[in-house]
Amino acid sequence: SADRQVDHKYAILRNQQQSVSIMDDAEWVDTLEERIYLEANLNVHEQKIHLKRIFIVSRNDAGRKLNVYQIRDFIQKKSQYIHLFIVFKEDLEDALLRDIGSGFIAFDDFTVACDVFWNNEIRGCLLFDEMDIKRYKKIFMEMDNHLVPLNRKEWTKWCGKW
Repeated sequence: SADRQVDHKYAILRNQQQSVSIMDDAEWVDTLEERIYLEANLNVHEQKIHLKRIFIVSRNDAGRKLNVYQIRDFIQKKSQYIHLFIVFKEDLEDALLRDIGSGFIAFDDFTVACDVFWNNEIRGCLLFDEMDIKRYKKIFMEMDNHLVPLNRKEWTKWCGKW
């Protein structure tokens, strides 16, 4: 499956992983696969891989969407290799939101896994075409002006008590 293929990408990932999450409720489920994926993300420092994660949320729903144990685990890790950000949906143009789709993960410059929601589950559709990879890198960079660093203070601002 695409998920297993993504797991193997960590073995050959050299530089960075860029993830964009639209914070769909189906993304944050407590399954064995999700726990393995979270653990691999939390341990990027072991391979000196930079993980840049963007969580896209609406301001009026930020507290509920960000209040999941996986995000708290990322914040608590405090690794120099984990870079977390919020981007507010209201700040993005409709065309950019359409391009983001259901979210994606870019692994260096060799593949992109696009999130696909089906039957209340999330799966990754892998893209290897150089033009697709460049397009998703550009989409990721287009959000740079909207990044709000997500740390414990920012999380508490939206979610309340830690």
